[in-house]
Amino acid sequence: MGSLLLSYPWWYVPGCLLAGAVAAVLLYYREKTFAGKPLSLRAGLALLRGFSVAVLCFLLLGPMLKMVDSEVRKPLAVILQDASQSAGAALGEEGRKSVDRQLADLSSAMSGDFEVVTLAFGSTVRPGPAETYEDKESDIEEALRYTREVFDPQRLGAVILMTDGVYNRGGHPLYAPVALQAPVYTVGLGNPEPVRDLAIKRLFHNKIAYKGDRFTVQLDLSAYNVAGERSELQISEITSGGIRVIEKQPVVIGESPYFETREIVLEATQPGVRRFRFQLNALNGERNTGNNTRDMFIEVLDARQKILLVADAPHPDIGALQRSLAEGRNYQVDVRLTNEKGKPVQGYDLVIFHQVPSVRQSATPLIQEWRQARVPAWFILGKQTDLQAFGAAQDLVRISGDGRNMNEVTAQTVPAFSLFTLSEELVRRLPQFPPLQAPFGTYQTSATARLLAQQRIGAVSTDFPLWVMGEEQGLKTGILTGEGIWKWRLFDYLQHENHDLVDELVRKTVQYLALREDKRRFRVI
Repeated sequence: MGSLLLSYPWWYVPGCLLAGAVAAVLLYYREKTFAGKPLSLRAGLALLRGFSVAVLCFLLLGPMLKMVDSEVRKPLAVILQDASQSAGAALGEEGRKSVDRQLADLSSAMSGDFEVVTLAFGSTVRPGPAETYEDKESDIEEALRYTREVFDPQRLGAVILMTDGVYNRGGHPLYAPVALQAPVYTVGLGNPEPVRDLAIKRLFHNKIAYKGDRFTVQLDLSAYNVAGERSELQISEITSGGIRVIEKQPVVIGESPYFETREIVLEATQPGVRRFRFQLNALNGERNTGNNTRDMFIEVLDARQKILLVADAPHPDIGALQRSLAEGRNYQVDVRLTNEKGKPVQGYDLVIFHQVPSVRQSATPLIQEWRQARVPAWFILGKQTDLQAFGAAQDLVRISGDGRNMNEVTAQTVPAFSLFTLSEELVRRLPQFPPLQAPFGTYQTSATARLLAQQRIGAVSTDFPLWVMGEEQGLKTGILTGEGIWKWRLFDYLQHENHDLVDELVRKTVQYLALREDKRRFRVI
């Protein structure tokens, strides 16, 4: 309804009327202009002038006209009901029915003073009351946060939390950063007697392991009200042929509550998706045995990569490369001369061309087979390399020269290289290694080429590529523009009594080139 609010006392209103009357008398009582005029004219004008002055004074005093509209609404009472499996198991069949009846009675009793809203929570928060107790997760923190964000804090009068207190998602409800501007009343669900429980709380493991490797699984074991008792942890692998028990470990519970983190070492024997089960034997009187068992899935990959090393003729570099790759058990290296027949290129993860194509043998059929198979390649150049045929085989590097003249070059690393990381010691020592034999000529590199090392001729640093990698049309290619890597391996052993630095350079190059991305767009766990 409308009302007139004044910013001054009410008795100022008669003062405004008096001011209007005074103005009318002064202006019209002795005014000679109206001589001979009817008295009613003078009286009417005086009355109009007096009213105008009174209204003007009233407005100048600053009255405020305000519309006031009020609506009375009941405060909100939000009931949060736990719908998790643990709450249902604690209540039992009769307990669930009793809670449903009592919840209906409570809502009816509070409806006179509150607007009652019932929500069920577990894995999610949804309109309640809970019809079933089947949620495998219980997040009390999320239920409180939902209440704060959805409902008007000015209307929220009370929050009633009905739960068994067990949560396996979200933070501890007492320390959760949820500030409610309303009191929270808790109603405990379940049997107040101490519950005997033995459980595997959490399980940590990698998603991928490699064939032949040993990997670690971490288990968090917990127990309540079973101090002094013993159980057994059984580790099994589940296959299409049944369950194979791998190991059994005793579990001695010294105190209550009991907690232990245990690490299990397993071996990846066969490639594929493997399923393992970790199970604790149930104790006498333990009602909830569902948390005694945990299953784990892990994908075992066959990490061995097949590498084909094709050479124009026997060379010390071939033996050096074989030894560098043989030190790691993840590589299978096959050597083949260009004039020999062997397995098709399609079955390999990487092809290393050592001075192929050469001036003696063009190896055109082999190059065509490699192109059709679209297998990553690593070209190592030397005195026998046909530079023109090499330029036609790939697009990263082109060399203009006759190939008969060679330069002695040492390696100068490029700091901007980012395809993989070399150790600091290798970056520091590599320029000290003996020179390689690189073709003399003019070098051109494509825009996609990434230089790991450039050529240094004597004391002159050049921008000619020595060790370069790149990707053209989705196919990875690497190029070493010099021969004589066997000298690097001997020098490394002479200086450090091992081949670690050269092996690192070779393996990281092969690892980058042979690595194939997992392009599966959909994976189910």
